[in-house]
Amino acid sequence: MNAEKKANEEKKREKEREQSTPIASENAVEGEENALPEGEKMGEEKSKMAELQARCATLLAEKEELHGQWIRARADFENYRRRSLADSEGALLRAKEKFFKNFLPILDDFARALSSQEKGTQSFIQGFQSIYDNTLKILKKEEITPMPLAVGDDLPSIEWIDVIAHQACVDKKMVGKVVAIVRGGFLQKGEPLLPAKIIVGK
Repeated sequence: MNAEKKANEEKKREKEREQSTPIASENAVEGEENALPEGEKMGEEKSKMAELQARCATLLAEKEELHGQWIRARADFENYRRRSLADSEGALLRAKEKFFKNFLPILDDFARALSSQEKGTQSFIQGFQSIYDNTLKILKKEEITPMPLAVGDDLPSIEWIDVIAHQACVDKKMVGKVVAIVRGGFLQKGEPLLPAKIIVGK
């Protein structure tokens, strides 16, 4: 009787073990399923971190390149500024040299004219005429010419003249015309450089 009872109890325990085994297996599988997404999540975070680090490295390299370009551009501009200043000063110096080289010979003309005063009035006049002619030659090299204006001419373009007075005329033909030239004008390349000062008849 006792043997039969023990056998029944043993069968009962065996059945309980069989029933508990699938539950444990299911719990293990469920734990594996829960653990898998967590691993994938960690992998994604590592991938994003690596991507951000690579982006930061790229941005830092671009920043260094832009900074280098700025430094070079600044140096180039400074060199250009110094060269431009030197060129401007050199051009001004050359212009002054050209001016004085052209006009210094006039001093010799004046000296000769003054020395000719002792020889008589005619020589004195000829000396100053030479000075005048040589001065016009120098101006002509720079395309500067006397304004073509004479007493009796009609009034030229207003840009060419400076009317300083009006004078009553006996001859009606001189009304509105040039009756006197106080100072001659000059043109450069056909454009007014120094307006003539004139008196107009009325």
